[in-house]
Amino acid sequence: MCNFIADVYNGQRIFVGTDKNLFAFYGEPLKRVLAQLGFESIFVVIEPGEASKNFNNIRDVCEVLAKNKCRRDELLLAFGGGVVTDFFGFVAAIYMRGLRCILMPSSLLAQIDAAIGGKVAVNLSVSKNLVGAFYNPDLVLCNLALIEKLPKKEILNGLGEVVKYALLYDSWLWPFLKRSTLASVCENLEVIVKECIKIKQLFISEDLCEKNGQRVMLNLGHTIGHALEKHLNYEKNHGECVGNGLIEVLKLGVGCGLNTQLLLEEVSGVLFRLGVCKELDIDLLLLKDYILRDKKTTNVINFVMLSDVGKPILKQLNLFFIS
Repeated sequence: MCNFIADVYNGQRIFVGTDKNLFAFYGEPLKRVLAQLGFESIFVVIEPGEASKNFNNIRDVCEVLAKNKCRRDELLLAFGGGVVTDFFGFVAAIYMRGLRCILMPSSLLAQIDAAIGGKVAVNLSVSKNLVGAFYNPDLVLCNLALIEKLPKKEILNGLGEVVKYALLYDSWLWPFLKRSTLASVCENLEVIVKECIKIKQLFISEDLCEKNGQRVMLNLGHTIGHALEKHLNYEKNHGECVGNGLIEVLKLGVGCGLNTQLLLEEVSGVLFRLGVCKELDIDLLLLKDYILRDKKTTNVINFVMLSDVGKPILKQLNLFFIS
């Protein structure tokens, strides 16, 4: 997989951004592979987890790059899950106003979502991903062998996004999920990853910077999902919160006559059966402040909703509607 790096980069040094867990397991093997390709590697390592996506760490990493005299034409390789690709992708976007970057996502969530589409960001204390950029890498390398070794909880983390894609675009994926077990999903990860990437590309190909209303549809389940993540202090993973966000937005859809109760029950059934999330008694009033900060609104929230599978719609809901 690393052979592809030499196709787009002919420099001598590669700065490798990763987290401590991945460095402990893959650091030396990755360093040896890069050396065999003729590259000197300098590793920059952060703590794993969402809490690492902060400005103190951004400053520290940029200082490391500067002290090592990293030039704009050199390469930053981000190897890790969604936190790593978000974080080091943002570093690449701002260091010297743009550093060459390759993403090598190591989790299901990162391979189908976080590393695809050029969105990079860090968190603020009030909400998630509030400071970021659109910055496309030179290359995204998805090695399916990496996700085949993932623990069950990491597969489930990615499945929240898989269900979202299946609902956004009417293809074979939603009927497959409706009849599948977790075991059968794991047996078909290669075709699932390819289909999710294809669906995401359909939504971003003509709306990379989220200007014309196409790409925003990918936020299905995320307005409530991100708010729930922050409210719970990231104690539940992203996929679980997106799963609960999908359920809540479909409940709102039933309330305003946009989608059927049957669709809500089908989606809930798939999420619960696969183990993506559990039923939660969510008081949306407790999430209002987080939702407002996420969307920078005053009294109206732009919700991505669903009239049916493959039929997303952007709908404005007054805050009083969800009270």
